[in-house]
Amino acid sequence: RPLIWSHLIPGPSHHVYGLNVIAPGKSAQIFSRAHYWVYQFHHPQFPCIRRSGRPRMKILAKTLSILVTICIPFFLLMGSISILLNPFFLDYEYNLPAFPVDDFGFSTADRLKWGKLSLDYLTNNESDAYLGTLKFEDGSPLYNERELSHMLDVRLLVKAALGAWYLVTAFLILIGLFSWKLGRTNEYGKAISRGGWLTLGLILAILAAVLIDFNS
Repeated sequence: RPLIWSHLIPGPSHHVYGLNVIAPGKSAQIFSRAHYWVYQFHHPQFPCIRRSGRPRMKILAKTLSILVTICIPFFLLMGSISILLNPFFLDYEYNLPAFPVDDFGFSTADRLKWGKLSLDYLTNNESDAYLGTLKFEDGSPLYNERELSHMLDVRLLVKAALGAWYLVTAFLILIGLFSWKLGRTNEYGKAISRGGWLTLGLILAILAAVLIDFNS
């Protein structure tokens, strides 16, 4: 059954023109919806239609802004941890002049060798039993059973946290691009700034809790 869809289009000198579209069934519905959305977001002469979309856009923008603020502490924390998971950090740390001597007699070269292998285990795709295959020159294992179990727990936690960090990073990039496209980079920057202050507040709260616990 043909469906007649009409709309009013403002013309020059405040004249209004009528538009009638006759199309069968779903074609008319698709056309009318597409026409509505195009004019809602792109046609400056439809303030009555553009206003109808503003509350929704405000709610969406507010929600995304809150999510960005909440994500920033986790993003910064995992960014710092990802730096510590790189081998160059061990090179820097173990070669510091005041770094303490190992109680078990490991040299700096030994520490770097076994430390890098253990660090790589946390993020590589080797099997969970990989650390159990590491042995000293005399054939004794590098880790005992209790230590292997602990390292496996750490590995699972690190991989899960890094996976979540990658998702959060992608989310923040996408929201940044979305904000730039809509001309809302100022709001995006404010959300990031609030996230930075939230991170600082959480750090201070943790330090205060540690001091209170230590004093008690």
